[in-house]
Amino acid sequence: CTLEHLSNEPILSRLDLLRKLKDVGSLPAELLTEMETEAGLSITEDEMVAACRNSLVAFADRAPIRTKDGLRLFGEVKVPVQEEVLSVLEPAAKAAIEGRAIEGVIRRIWWEATKGYAKSWLFAVLNIWMVAFSKRMVRCQIAAADKDQAAEVRLAATEILQGMPWLSKFAKVDKWQIVN
Repeated sequence: CTLEHLSNEPILSRLDLLRKLKDVGSLPAELLTEMETEAGLSITEDEMVAACRNSLVAFADRAPIRTKDGLRLFGEVKVPVQEEVLSVLEPAAKAAIEGRAIEGVIRRIWWEATKGYAKSWLFAVLNIWMVAFSKRMVRCQIAAADKDQAAEVRLAATEILQGMPWLSKFAKVDKWQIVN
């Protein structure tokens, strides 16, 4: 279903246009969800949980991240290096939450990057994913230079959980920890 017009601009699908209207505040999110459902484009909560449980990258793509334009889905704004970081971490993280050993498992992560790489958000999404979908207790520690920097991870985790309400069954942010 597309919208026809006579200009040289690309033709938007009906849902793309609806999403643009929602982004600028002209369309309530509930209406968009209803229209996506009618078009057969939405997935059930169980399907969402299954997709997210199976892949850190898929989970991260569906999570909200703060940008200069407000909260957006990570999958819409990510850059290759961010996806690469998550892809490199995923096998070890998945093995840890499944309680199995893998050869060459990453037990500690040290990653340095310049300002603007969303380091706090990346580690928040990794920790939420591990806590939410682990078959056993996991303990992850994130070091920060000070409380303000540590609060960045907490803020990112809080925004992720607020943007994915179904996740509240699996994880929550306490004062200085993410727990299930």
